[in-house]
Amino acid sequence: MATAVCAEAQVKTANTNTGTAEKAKPAENMMQKKKVDTGFPKLLPTTGSTAQMRDTLGFEEAVAQLSKKITTEKRRRKPVEEPEKELSEAEKGLLFLKGTDRAVIVDSMVVDKNRFLAAYEFSDEVGSIKVTDNGETTEFETELGNKKYMTVKEKTDSTNFIKLASAYKDGDKFSSPKLLKGLDMDCDMNYPFMMPDGITFYFAARNEEGLGNYDLYVTRYDSEGDRFYTPENMGFPYNSYANDYMLVIDENNNLGWFASDRYQPEGKVCIYTFIPNSVRTPYDYENESHDLIKHAASLVPIKSTWTEDNKNDRIKAKQKLAQLKYENSMSGKNKLQAEFYLVINDLHTYTRYEQFKSAEAQTKCREWVLMKKNLETLKQQLDELREKYSKSNKQTRNAMKQQILDMENRFDEMVKEVQKAEVSTRNIEIQAL
Repeated sequence: MATAVCAEAQVKTANTNTGTAEKAKPAENMMQKKKVDTGFPKLLPTTGSTAQMRDTLGFEEAVAQLSKKITTEKRRRKPVEEPEKELSEAEKGLLFLKGTDRAVIVDSMVVDKNRFLAAYEFSDEVGSIKVTDNGETTEFETELGNKKYMTVKEKTDSTNFIKLASAYKDGDKFSSPKLLKGLDMDCDMNYPFMMPDGITFYFAARNEEGLGNYDLYVTRYDSEGDRFYTPENMGFPYNSYANDYMLVIDENNNLGWFASDRYQPEGKVCIYTFIPNSVRTPYDYENESHDLIKHAASLVPIKSTWTEDNKNDRIKAKQKLAQLKYENSMSGKNKLQAEFYLVINDLHTYTRYEQFKSAEAQTKCREWVLMKKNLETLKQQLDELREKYSKSNKQTRNAMKQQILDMENRFDEMVKEVQKAEVSTRNIEIQAL
């Protein structure tokens, strides 16, 4: 897959040295030497070239062209081995394209590959994930801490694959890893994630049946047979001709994440945040715009997955994501610390000063944050005074009454001032959007 930056205007890059976010810069697509548009790019006309066919997802046109070419070459008694390979590739791609899931991508962020998990904002109920084997693999541990899913190296005389295994908590130690039954794929398998139901299992694998490089797969565990069912390739838009891996779903917050190095330079990956579908809902290939489906399948841009019908879901998801970022930063889980939590409008929720477009609104926000801190301090003082009042004798209580009343009046006034400052900050920023 060509290495280029994420072709998405709203994608931001996490600067791991400063902890700030910077806009992803458009760069040249090395496969076709074309500039990547940060808006809604036009798809280039398709030729029989496998590279361009993959880049434009023009599989239907390629199937027609290659079928015609093969017929012509056979008539001329020329070899058709190469065009037949391309035709097989095009037919497979077309099958994937027709099955593109109607996913809703709400956010995306480009980060350093060696820190990609820092962009996953899931809650503690999901479990925990850590990088292993010098960053080449991951290990997932359930929330209860009683089971792990990891990778092991399987060596034979002719192969050396990465396989998936699990281990149970036995006392204060984990048992020896055992290969997962049912995942009979002769290829590397990596990046495991088990849903809290203990049944739905996601992982990444790279084999010839997929689109190439790592693809995301889903399977389910059969408890009676103690094995997994045959895995299913998740297809577009979760997969691409690049590496797509580490899918995680937070059911409590109805959010999901996966990593992809599509459109990325060496050492960078894009983390996509999406709204999980309860059931797979493909686009109607026969009746909907093929260009729209291609954009949605390639996530160029992520706005191609947005509709008026899913607007409310997107708003809720963005707010949930901002809240998770804030909570994780406060608990020390997130390296990019949130400085506050402020809903601007249905589409924007800020957690850092650098997000403001308006310098005046940013200044107002700093005043608002300081006022909130002062209000919290006053509340603590008032609570302590009330606690002291409840334990004091009658004479002391009489002396304290006026002090408590004065403090309560000041607290009520400060609440109104904080609310007014919040509204003012929001309104000023809205004017700048």
